[in-house]
Amino acid sequence: MEADRVTWKISIIGPVGTGKSSLISRIVYDSDSAIGLRKQVARKKMILDYMGNKVNADLLFIESEDGAEAEKLVSGSNAIIATADLTNRKSLSEVDSILDGLDRSKSLSVRIAVGTKLDRKYEAVLWDEDFQELEKKHGIRYFFVSSKDALSVNEMMKYVIDELLKRFYAKRKKDA
Repeated sequence: MEADRVTWKISIIGPVGTGKSSLISRIVYDSDSAIGLRKQVARKKMILDYMGNKVNADLLFIESEDGAEAEKLVSGSNAIIATADLTNRKSLSEVDSILDGLDRSKSLSVRIAVGTKLDRKYEAVLWDEDFQELEKKHGIRYFFVSSKDALSVNEMMKYVIDELLKRFYAKRKKDA
């Protein structure tokens, strides 16, 4: 059986200092070292299985802060991961603004909010209740992750990939 091939652009966007580069490094290289990663595209190849279908996937990760540049970078993204630092309350309101912009743009991408730096939970100022408000307002899922020790990163990516696969095969079925 021949495998399907897909390439998905995944944008990671959020305020400065929210761990975007470290998150990409953890996902792509299984390391929290983000040295030299900033402003370049990181690529991860995966072989996936969706309901008996083999899928060769190229995941292209790019990061950006909010702003005019971000709008260009996230256009055409299949998934957008908005990051907030669990130890910085202001970062959550910035993520809310990012998600508001995506809502206005009618973006069809898979969107999630991610609270980063879970390994610093004793310094946290953001909690489930804060992210539940975002979840309700924007109709998204949220995850708390740590790039340092990989806590919940795989669960977050499993959700994103499952959503991308569902959309890929739903579109294929519709177009058939």
